[in-house]
Amino acid sequence: MESRPAYMGDAFFDEWVTTLDALKKLDFAVDLPGHGVPFTNKSLITAYQSYLQDLTAQVAKLRAQGVSAEDAARRIDLTAHAKEYPGDSGTRRRHPGRPPRLCLDG
Repeated sequence: MESRPAYMGDAFFDEWVTTLDALKKLDFAVDLPGHGVPFTNKSLITAYQSYLQDLTAQVAKLRAQGVSAEDAARRIDLTAHAKEYPGDSGTRRRHPGRPPRLCLDG
């Protein structure tokens, strides 16, 4: 969470948002993530929740419009989160050739 979005290959995004809410309620001094650098600032958790909520909202809207997974992957715009995740290609507007990372079908 500290510098890039976590690997979410097998994740249930809506469950992550809820789980992160529970994490923020815990009294801790340092978070030791399974990957990445330990952190103390709970606002990083809120920023990640915002990223996930924005992503899932855009995906839901595009899916409801019948947009293909490949086209949706090109159209999703996460530039609003570039400040929190400057090194993540997902926060850039265009991603030519980037494979879809979300399951939009089914």
